[in-house]
Amino acid sequence: MSACIAAGAGICLLLGVGALIWAEPRFWFFVALAIVAYATLAVMDSRYRARQRELREMESICTFARSFDCRETDTWVIRAVYEEAVVRTRYPVRAADSLTLVGDAEALDDFVDDVAFRCLRSVDAIDCDAAETVQTIGELVTLLSRQPREAQPA
Repeated sequence: MSACIAAGAGICLLLGVGALIWAEPRFWFFVALAIVAYATLAVMDSRYRARQRELREMESICTFARSFDCRETDTWVIRAVYEEAVVRTRYPVRAADSLTLVGDAEALDDFVDDVAFRCLRSVDAIDCDAAETVQTIGELVTLLSRQPREAQPA
């Protein structure tokens, strides 16, 4: 749903700039329409997040961890991904959830860096092709579990 808001913001910006360039009163209708569209998308996103929070009220990190084979997946990575994702989404996440929940591409890069720092994993060895194929939170856990451990900071 956050992608919807980003698209709405892009449309608002495009229409607003277009109206300001021509500065004709008839184009202000499009600016008002863009503002209404953005506000509608923001309300929809807020309601979506509230609904998800309500539906996942009984879920916890235990529910998330059961989605993985703990013999093959590092539990520190599971915990780090879950805790960072919950901070950003404000509701419990599932392994099948899309990575777009944590934000756009820049926010996603920050998210991966924060998770890697928390679980002492190096992101330097991640291949760009492998990183582009990751679509869900569960796939991110698997990818980070395969990365080499960094030395523990002093």
